[in-house]
Amino acid sequence: ARVYLEAPIVKDKLSITGSARRTIVEPFLSVISQVAENNGGNTIGYNFYDLNGKLSWKISDRDGIYLTGYNGRDAFSSGYSIDTNGVLDALDFNLRWGNSAGILRWHRDWNQNLFSDFSIFSTRYQYNSISRTESDFPTTPFQRNELTNNSEVRDLGARFNFEWLPRNRHFVRIGGTVVQHQFVPEILQRQ
Repeated sequence: ARVYLEAPIVKDKLSITGSARRTIVEPFLSVISQVAENNGGNTIGYNFYDLNGKLSWKISDRDGIYLTGYNGRDAFSSGYSIDTNGVLDALDFNLRWGNSAGILRWHRDWNQNLFSDFSIFSTRYQYNSISRTESDFPTTPFQRNELTNNSEVRDLGARFNFEWLPRNRHFVRIGGTVVQHQFVPEILQRQ
């Protein structure tokens, strides 16, 4: 399913744009998983969503400020459970990941040949997986294991660009970017 919105807030000065997407397969996967699980098979699940938004503000004929944001998440799951004559074997697996980003940008037309953009931005990627197993065999004691893996990457930065058109067939671009990366890995195992 999708939706898109674009609307002026103040004519020729301030506007907003937004969009959203989401899966609609969950009811179908739920029925398939239930039938499969009742017949000793695997279960499965999946969904995602994306949100985008932009606020545009034309301050003057030469200046504009833009605020842009994005958020998206995905989730996948699978598993099975078999209990035959007192022997239990089960697995449950969940995987989730997603991105978020935000940018604040100032655009300036200094004259008809010189333009600039100054931006600050933040991004975040997250990953999470959980795997659980259970087993109970007549010859071994009941066992339950869980493995969790969380990971995250965050960026915070600033960027500047100048574009200069000295002549019709010449183009000069100069700029720079400064970024702080933060990596957050974590693995946790429980028994």
